[in-house]
Amino acid sequence: MPEEYKSSVNVYWSGKPTVASFLGYYTVTILPLALVVFASIYLETYGREIADTLSIVLGSLSALFPGMSPIQTTAYSLAAIATLLIGVVLWLVRVQLKPLLYFIGSFSLVEALRVYTGSPWSLAERMFILAVIGIIGVLVVDVYRKSFHYKVTDTIVSVEGGLISKTERSVMLSKINDVVVVKPFLGRIFGFGHVIPVTPSQIGLGETFSLGVVGGKIPKTPVSTG
Repeated sequence: MPEEYKSSVNVYWSGKPTVASFLGYYTVTILPLALVVFASIYLETYGREIADTLSIVLGSLSALFPGMSPIQTTAYSLAAIATLLIGVVLWLVRVQLKPLLYFIGSFSLVEALRVYTGSPWSLAERMFILAVIGIIGVLVVDVYRKSFHYKVTDTIVSVEGGLISKTERSVMLSKINDVVVVKPFLGRIFGFGHVIPVTPSQIGLGETFSLGVVGGKIPKTPVSTG
């Protein structure tokens, strides 16, 4: 967009997505560690009988995860299986493959580092690596969130951002004939939603735009009122 055009338009709202609007992404990054912690605490505290039963079924996994007790191996195996199943569900239901790849990569990296060191690892050591992976994941997601910039002017609605490659998309206000507003479960709790403008050709800014508007406080203008 030409700089002289940008300076001549009236901007009704401009901003970045809020942290609350990216809670789902942050949760994905720490999910492997969270499920391992939950499974180990639960089985150690309340599920001894369950752990003893499952350890018979999952006993063969001890060779894959050396250095842990049978109950720890059971907890770690259950957490890994549950995490991967969640990734598969997100892939099939939400058509999002990246969470599944992230989950597979997290557990694979832990075992690859263990093999590289040439020594069996305890559950605490595996949890430490998962924590480091989770922290790095949270930081990457936060950088990704801050890379987006959204703008509502008197002529267009636009979004630009991205990590590796920058993308800019815009829709002329005169071409918008419908606005889809979706308030997910977390949005009802934390006060954000997805706003997707749709053109007559049924093409809007899609999820990329909705990621940006969530949590945005747009003042009452002819645009936001409409």
